[in-house]
Amino acid sequence: MSEDRRGDPVDVRIVVEGASDVEVISRALQRMALGGEFHVTVTSVIPTTHAHIAEKAAEGADVVIIATDADKPGRKLAKKLAETLKGKVGTVERMKLPLGHDVEHVDLDLVVKELRNAIVRAGLRSLPEIKELRERNEELETRVEELEAEVESLSEELEKREETVEELEERLKELEAELTDCRAEKGRLEELVEELEEEKERLEGEIRELKSRLREMVVVAEREEVGVPEDVDPG
Repeated sequence: MSEDRRGDPVDVRIVVEGASDVEVISRALQRMALGGEFHVTVTSVIPTTHAHIAEKAAEGADVVIIATDADKPGRKLAKKLAETLKGKVGTVERMKLPLGHDVEHVDLDLVVKELRNAIVRAGLRSLPEIKELRERNEELETRVEELEAEVESLSEELEKREETVEELEERLKELEAELTDCRAEKGRLEELVEELEEEKERLEGEIRELKSRLREMVVVAEREEVGVPEDVDPG
């Protein structure tokens, strides 16, 4: 036997109005090869007219077929159940049961035909959704690739900038060390300038004193040349 590569079968659940409908659907299913023909499996037939019960019983289904009578009450019930299940299961499809069907006298060929058509419609209805999902998936894959490339580019840029920051931090440390040395040297130079200023003032004082003594010596020498006693006023 060859391996089925189609994956898991589609989970189909059928909602009917009453217990007699369950038997009708079950007999119709016995005439069908749903697994081989459609790759689906009917996991349950749910007899209920209550929306909340149908919702709980259909939870997780890929396809829900609502099988009701082909009269006005049947259409109304199918509409109510479909509105409740919409968006909560994969696909919702209606199937019309023959009016006045009796378990013993129902036209099973007609029921099989309706059931097969409902499954086909559900599959065709899901095709656009599948296509849309695939297109969206392709868009997301493209976007993921773009974002990954952008992240990689930003990571490389960040790495370069981190290297630049490290270089700048090293340079900053060098400049701070140089600034510290310059400030220390500036302090030493200021002290030296202060010492030199003091030395300059001292030397200027000595120069003034020497000039004063020199003038006195000149006066004494001039007096000695003219023979003027030192205690006589030259004027």
